[in-house]
Amino acid sequence: MIKLYPNSFETALKNGNYDIGLYIASCKENIKCARDIEKAINENFDGYKLGKGFEKEIIETYGFQRVNFVLAYNIQQKVNDGRINTENKDWAKNIDIEDDKFNSYDRRSEYLIDADVGLLNIFANRVIEETSFQKVEDLDDGLKCSY
Repeated sequence: MIKLYPNSFETALKNGNYDIGLYIASCKENIKCARDIEKAINENFDGYKLGKGFEKEIIETYGFQRVNFVLAYNIQQKVNDGRINTENKDWAKNIDIEDDKFNSYDRRSEYLIDADVGLLNIFANRVIEETSFQKVEDLDDGLKCSY
C-alpha cells in the first residue's frame, strides 16, 4: 500500500526529491481511490438504495487514511451542499488538507468523486462508522491510532 502524502506539491518541493516522489505516488493513488469510490457507488446503487459492504473493500484496498483524506476533500468542496449532513461536514473539517493550488488550478481537483452527493454522504457515513469502529478495536488491542 502506498503511503499517503497529505502535503502540497510546494511543501514536497521544499523538502526535496524524496518528498516529490512520495507526493507524485500519493497523488496517483488518491486519484485511483477516488475513481474506485466513484465506480463502487455507481455500481452499488440500484436506483432505490445503496448496497452495503463495498466500503470495506475500498478501505482494505486503500487504507483508512487515504479513504478518509479523499472523502474529506470531497466533503470540504461541498460544504454548502445540503445533501451532506452536518456531522459529515464537521468530520471533514477536522481533517487537515493543505491547499495545493498552482495559480488558480487546484491540483487535488482530480480527487473529486463524480457520484450523486446524497449517495456520497451515505458512503461517508459508513466509512466514518468503520473508522470509529477501527479506532475502538485498536484501542482495545492497546494500539495508538494516528488518524
